[in-house]
Amino acid sequence: MCNTKVGWGSPDSLGGYTFGLALPPSATTTNFPDYLGLLVGSRPGGSGWSGIVHGTGGINNGLMIVAWADSGTVKTSFRWSQGWQQPTSYTGDATLTPLYENVNATHFTLVYHCRNCWNFNQPGGPSNNLSTLASQFPQGWAASITDVTAPADANPDIQEHGSGMDVPTSTPIMTSTPVITGIPVPPGTTYDYVVTGAGAGGIPIADRLSEAGYSVLLIEKGPPSSGRWGGVNDPSIDQAPWLARTNLTWVDGVYFLDMDQRAGCTLGGGTAVNAGLWWSPNPSDWDVNFPTGWKSADMVTAIKKVFDLIRGTNHPSTDSQIYISSGYDTLSNGLAAAGYKKVVANNVPDQKNWTYAHTPYMYSHGERGGPMATYLVTANARPKFKLWITGRVIVSAGAFGTAKLLMRSGIGPQDQLQVVAASINLPVGYNLDDHLNTDMIIGHPNITYYHWETTFDTPNKTDSNGYLKSRIGPFTQAAPNIGPMFWEEIKGPDGVVRQLQYTACVEGDARGNYGVEGCYMTLSQYLGRGQLSRGRTTIKPDLFMAVTTVPWTSNPIDITAVIASIQNLVNILSKVKSMTILEPPANQNVADWVNALTCYAEIIRPESRRANHWLGTAKIGTDDGRSGGTAVVDLNTKVYGTDNIFVVDASIFPGMPSTNPSALIVTAAEQAAIKILALKAPAANVKYAQCGGTGFTGLSYSCVTGSTCQYQNPFYSQVCTSSTPALCG
Repeated sequence: MCNTKVGWGSPDSLGGYTFGLALPPSATTTNFPDYLGLLVGSRPGGSGWSGIVHGTGGINNGLMIVAWADSGTVKTSFRWSQGWQQPTSYTGDATLTPLYENVNATHFTLVYHCRNCWNFNQPGGPSNNLSTLASQFPQGWAASITDVTAPADANPDIQEHGSGMDVPTSTPIMTSTPVITGIPVPPGTTYDYVVTGAGAGGIPIADRLSEAGYSVLLIEKGPPSSGRWGGVNDPSIDQAPWLARTNLTWVDGVYFLDMDQRAGCTLGGGTAVNAGLWWSPNPSDWDVNFPTGWKSADMVTAIKKVFDLIRGTNHPSTDSQIYISSGYDTLSNGLAAAGYKKVVANNVPDQKNWTYAHTPYMYSHGERGGPMATYLVTANARPKFKLWITGRVIVSAGAFGTAKLLMRSGIGPQDQLQVVAASINLPVGYNLDDHLNTDMIIGHPNITYYHWETTFDTPNKTDSNGYLKSRIGPFTQAAPNIGPMFWEEIKGPDGVVRQLQYTACVEGDARGNYGVEGCYMTLSQYLGRGQLSRGRTTIKPDLFMAVTTVPWTSNPIDITAVIASIQNLVNILSKVKSMTILEPPANQNVADWVNALTCYAEIIRPESRRANHWLGTAKIGTDDGRSGGTAVVDLNTKVYGTDNIFVVDASIFPGMPSTNPSALIVTAAEQAAIKILALKAPAANVKYAQCGGTGFTGLSYSCVTGSTCQYQNPFYSQVCTSSTPALCG
């Protein structure tokens, strides 16, 4: 049972906290003192209050709204404070009108109209008015799991918020929905294939289809991500004038606001914004996870094609040196002393148990390479290829984007089809998978931190000149000093072998408990192949994609494997001279520490355990999901119940691989290209002939010359003759 406590100073609220506001379109040109607000407060155990502070990130001199539940209704009170004390009633002219309220056992929801809430006129208080003309302003929030002193009173005292904290938030004002201008299709233009999503799956499949002579349209909804393809993030304007006029761009990551997780919504997808790790697939990843036709023996040709194009390197600097290696040296010495074997990972991809290695990257000539520097270049050179209706459609929009597109197209589980009012019942969105991430923190005096942040802005001349002139030095590598990578396998009592990968980085932890500078390393453990826990992503009425079931903790043996591996590592590192293990802390056993982190993720902050290696939501398999199975696409990656829609991206993966998945996604795209190109091209039919209804098996209804039988479409009067008995029954 989770027994997590969140104290003051935590950026999290036990049970969650939501605040939103809406303003009219004119608010950025005419100061507007009112807004429509949404407040969703949590009530763990049936008690608690939540609040918002206007105009300040702290408690001082900002108009506060305190909200709590009382007998099925939501009550509110305006408050004001000039110090860290019980806030008094606000007597200015602000008013709050409830528009909607709801209370259940764990949360309350309030939609309200707040008038004069930016104009503070508390008697005796300083003027602290806000103007919407500024387009942004600070806010604060607080939440408590303890009720107000007398919920039935209009202005009860409140206890200090023991859950959540005041957080300065620079809130931009968005007064209208952004207008996205579509690209009109030229009259008479058709394509043999339309590929949606230019990422690790979409770019390679588009290249191979165009290579075969077909006309291909590749669509990407995000912006370009590099100078080569029209990226406009000019370092001379933003951060790094030393990169001006080099055609090099700094990509921090592009995340769209139609999902609740990070996604590389840009040209190149995740391969444009991730750490660039590039792993030759472990044969077990195919043999354990994938169906017949996709086993390791079936994937040899596809793997060769990928690694002939993108070889990868563990020494991206052109002088073959590995820079800033104190973290790697310190940790690998400890691993070696304990019996870990050093390997060149991509030379022996099947050796992923008690081995360690330098990190291989998709880099080339000291720059990020990958699909954008290879497949996209060759595709773009072909006259029948366009980057920006129709024949077969390859869906390659990622674990969330693909699920959303399919659901919006009427393909998904029944409850989701009711949301989008459509028709093919498939388990789209189920089987959501991600590496379960657990971070250890260690320290050692021999470890030194290279300050990537400020050094990128104002680098020393040696590093910047070396990079610009010869592509050598630290800037050829991935911050923050990744390595070593190491692996362990744990066999559970259920007989399943679970693969664990550790990514070591010279930095503090993501929660800020230890500064990034100094002698710290974060050892991120990824639970991969063999993990049985799965989650789900669903679409909301506003078409927002959300993780509604987290994919990490439903199988208790998964957590047991995490604990066992971390305990093994603690035993190893405890023997390294001068090594300090900060997390898990010395006064807490490993099992209790992991279980506490798991509860923290389940109740408060799921993103604390994610690796952002999302996959699985349109699973490949032979068990047709329309008939009670788990698969969304068949062995040719064609969506069950359709004749010309295919999925080629991370969403078809049945399970998590041993390593970061980018190279495996590209490999799957190569295999899919082989499968799709081997299919008979769909022929033109009479009107409605391919509309087979809910019982359609995906076989083409094309009429074939020299037929031996006839097939009567049950929904239309046309009779189609065919030489394929399977069509006739």
